[in-house]
Amino acid sequence: MPWIRFPKQQYVVEYKSYLLPKIASLFGEDFRYSQNERYGGGGFWGSLEDYLFRRAANSRKEALLESKIVPGHRDYHADDVFEGIYKGVRISLADVCLRSYAKQKGAFTVFQGLLIELDLDKTSFTGHTAVLHHKTSFLDSTHHQLKGFKRVKVPAPEFERAFDAYGTDQVEARYFLDPAMMQRLLDLYNEFSGQGMAVAFYDNKVMILISTSYNPFEPDGLFTPAGCEHSILRVKKELEYVLSLIDRLKLYDPQRVRDSEMRQNDSL
Repeated sequence: MPWIRFPKQQYVVEYKSYLLPKIASLFGEDFRYSQNERYGGGGFWGSLEDYLFRRAANSRKEALLESKIVPGHRDYHADDVFEGIYKGVRISLADVCLRSYAKQKGAFTVFQGLLIELDLDKTSFTGHTAVLHHKTSFLDSTHHQLKGFKRVKVPAPEFERAFDAYGTDQVEARYFLDPAMMQRLLDLYNEFSGQGMAVAFYDNKVMILISTSYNPFEPDGLFTPAGCEHSILRVKKELEYVLSLIDRLKLYDPQRVRDSEMRQNDSL
């Protein structure tokens, strides 16, 4: 009913324009909240502005696909985006929808959920590691991208009941996929009611896709005040789960990996 829909729309606008920027500011002045990032779609691209936008969009798409866990897609739409710097690590967390297109069925969704991107300024992985949850349906279109990767065995039965790990550097992958990191990934999956998950560690980046129908950045309900303490604490807690990954990754030391690899080679 329109008379119900209108106040709900107004409530969501108030919630997202007032509360979410306030929550972002709790993590420092470098954090910000924004809405509606997108690329893709059809249409005529005639102006210089359109050309520059399309070029930037193609660059963004290529950067996502380099992770080897993002499914092929045409359209990208992010409804809610948190961005900032935490302990020297640039972070982006967004609720996104990726859509592709086929002549037979038109546009269709290939991924719906959370996209988390971390840029580790002073850390770089020597190999490329992918961690895949067993229930991840969008992996059907990404497994071919992991050609040349080998299965990484980790001594964690609970983790291996839910995830498979693949990598190009076995020593490195086993080093940073320690019990604390594996537990953080399990907690992150459960916190966001995951229906599938894929994580990539490569170059100086970590990318995480969590397939979920749960949007953590939507208001609790129409009759809950937009600035209520429960809403603030809930979103703050969910962002802190992501930041805990950074705390663990800051302990990663590539030199230790190389030293461990040399010791293994010397013992052969």
